[in-house]
Amino acid sequence: MRAAGILVRATLEAMGPANIRPLSRWATSAILVGATVIMARIVQQDGHGWGDDFALYINQARGLVEGTATQVIVDNRFAVDNSAFRDFTPIAYPWVTSLALMPIIAVFGIDYGLLKLVPTAALGVSIMFMWMIARRRLGQIAAVAVTAMVAINPWYLWATDAVLSDLLFLAATLGVIALADRCVANVSILSPAARCPVALAVAISLAAHIRREGLGLLVVLALIQAAAWWGSRPEGLRAATVLRPWVWFFATFTGFHLLFAAPIRPDLDIRAPSGPSVIATNLRWYPDALAELLGLQRIGDAPIEAFGSSALGAIWLGAFVVAAVIGICWSALCALRRRPSIDLALSGALVGIGIIIAMAPYHYQRYLMTVAALIIVLAASTIARAGHLIGRRRSKMQSIAALASVIVLSAPTFALHIPEVGRSLRFHLTHSYVSTGPEDPLAQQLWSAVIEFTDERDVVMFAQPRAMNLYTRRLSVVGNDRNVLMRRADWYAMERDSDYLQVNLSETEAVSLGLDAVWANERYVLWRVPGRR
Repeated sequence: MRAAGILVRATLEAMGPANIRPLSRWATSAILVGATVIMARIVQQDGHGWGDDFALYINQARGLVEGTATQVIVDNRFAVDNSAFRDFTPIAYPWVTSLALMPIIAVFGIDYGLLKLVPTAALGVSIMFMWMIARRRLGQIAAVAVTAMVAINPWYLWATDAVLSDLLFLAATLGVIALADRCVANVSILSPAARCPVALAVAISLAAHIRREGLGLLVVLALIQAAAWWGSRPEGLRAATVLRPWVWFFATFTGFHLLFAAPIRPDLDIRAPSGPSVIATNLRWYPDALAELLGLQRIGDAPIEAFGSSALGAIWLGAFVVAAVIGICWSALCALRRRPSIDLALSGALVGIGIIIAMAPYHYQRYLMTVAALIIVLAASTIARAGHLIGRRRSKMQSIAALASVIVLSAPTFALHIPEVGRSLRFHLTHSYVSTGPEDPLAQQLWSAVIEFTDERDVVMFAQPRAMNLYTRRLSVVGNDRNVLMRRADWYAMERDSDYLQVNLSETEAVSLGLDAVWANERYVLWRVPGRR
């Protein structure tokens, strides 16, 4: 009985007010992460969609498992050098994503249901880090609203249905910011014994080996070091102390790169324009993509709007962008006044990554996933700060005004995304299908036919060359050029009635070129190209 009494008292002490608060914080985080992961798994379908970026990530992972990684890169270089155009792929992707896929492939092979656990877990980790970052700036209740803007966002949930690097990069970026917050708050980043800046440098190196935009996170390290120096002006500061995290970054980045080489610049081996000259073009394209991610534009060709009003949509989109810009300027001003803002690391990450994306040769909505999440948190932090100013005379009014500001900012997002996610969940709980892509039955028949009729030395022209190489291990090229078809391919796998990255031939045109149809199904035709062997 005495032991029971001691246990009860210990339990009550553990559940006391001082300990309930941390417990509730972890419980809130666990609920957000758990709900996000469950919704993500529900919206995923069997197989994988087309667009063969995923194929190279998986092929690199399989190459690591089988010891054929060098051959994978050689085959992909052949595709780049011999296709009608070169800008569809780098020679190799940064390897961290493939390393994350590697254990699943080693044990289970190419099982998309299991491979999708990697982006699903990455989204869950992103939600956890976003919650930590938002709670530090906004308090627990407002942080729930801000984090939910990503957790119930259909674009982020649907992204888990593709084996790509975007969500892994989001998780790594938010992890870097969460760590940077701790560096600023808990240790002197300029102390010779400080471990946090070294950990931050290594984390940035990891992020840069997921996506090269991670190099923009070096701005975070530079800013918090500069702000710490400007704010304290420590005497006797040695250059070695300042350079130590940078040495760690370059050592880990270079060491990893020597083990797992991939182009440093995304456009190293392509001819698409990039750099400062394309910033204006990209900035004109990205508002619609950003509006989709923020819940201010419906799926498809739809106007930017909020609550059915285009004017309100423009106002809300402007509010997000302007608030984020004000947050960046406020962080810079506070640093100059020797009182670094809590948003300094967040602002640095947004600027560094944003500049690299703005200079990229392509513009895709998924490239903005990390940028949109950073804008959400920074804009909410800025709006909440304005709410504090409104209620600055009373602490309770400060909290109410800040929370109300964040809820108003997020209202259009929830109004659009909650019904969309609800419809998506209901649909996927009711219907199950194999995504149109490399795993659907008609594509599987094509892979079997290619393996049966072609030689291991043959070159197959196909609209998705990396998928062709993944599934058949044949060299493959891509293009909508008949000269490339006749001069560089031994076989042509054509999708019927499609002009996407291919030469769409009628039967009469194929015969006139001397092509011989050796196999066909309802969707694909496999032609033999004359005169190559």
